[in-house]
Parts: sequence; C-alpha cells; structure tokens
Amino acid sequence: AFQDTVAANMLENLSLEQRKQFYDLLLQLTKNKAVSDLCEEAK
Repeated sequence: AFQDTVAANMLENLSLEQRKQFYDLLLQLTKNKAVSDLCEEAK
C-alpha cells in the first residue's frame, strides 16, 4: 500500500531511538482507535 511505502521510507530516515518512539506512538494510536471502535460498536 502507498501508506506503507511512505512509512517505511520515513522509518529508514529515523534513528533507532526515534524509531522506537514512533512505534510506541503508533501503538498508542492504534490501541486508542481500537478502543474507540469497540466503544462505538457497543452503543
């Protein structure tokens, strides 16, 4: 997918530490989205 390519290119330009922070952030976002999706379905 296009987004995957962009994300991969971005990651290659990041240092290891930045990469870790990026993944942590991504994890938080996906968790939050999953939770909000579940809440929406529960309504």
